[in-house]
Amino acid sequence: MDYYAQQVFQMRNVPNLSIADNQFMDHWEERARSDDRHYVKKQAAERRERDRAKAADVLRRIDGLQEAFVDLRRKAERNEVSWTDLAKAQRRLVRERITLEKVLESLQSSEAGIARMEADPTAYLSDFYQRFPALKDRRPNLAVDLAEDQRKRGVESLM
Repeated sequence: MDYYAQQVFQMRNVPNLSIADNQFMDHWEERARSDDRHYVKKQAAERRERDRAKAADVLRRIDGLQEAFVDLRRKAERNEVSWTDLAKAQRRLVRERITLEKVLESLQSSEAGIARMEADPTAYLSDFYQRFPALKDRRPNLAVDLAEDQRKRGVESLM
């Protein structure tokens, strides 16, 4: 039973709920899940955009490294670089390329994380707020929403 189903289950056990209250709860769970889907979709789009920009930057840097390799090879062919300097430069370029490739791998795993977010937004947000309990939980709360609905209908709240 997830976050919203638990709230509805607990609230259904409250005595003296009206038919209107029960109807509100019937629709509240789906609206809450819809809010989660919308929020996660927005977050996923923002993360993908950041990841695309980062990937484009990394690919430009890898292209620059490739050009540096070609440049270094040309200098070596013309004997403009000593063997020790050539070896140092090659090791530095290889280390930079490996680092950039690791960044690309992390971006791929980030995409897998985004896909998991989108697969079950409610579970993702529940896990998120469990991992970061100091953050204010901004998900809908049935008790608060039901009290607001009752106030709008002019009914005295049971809570």
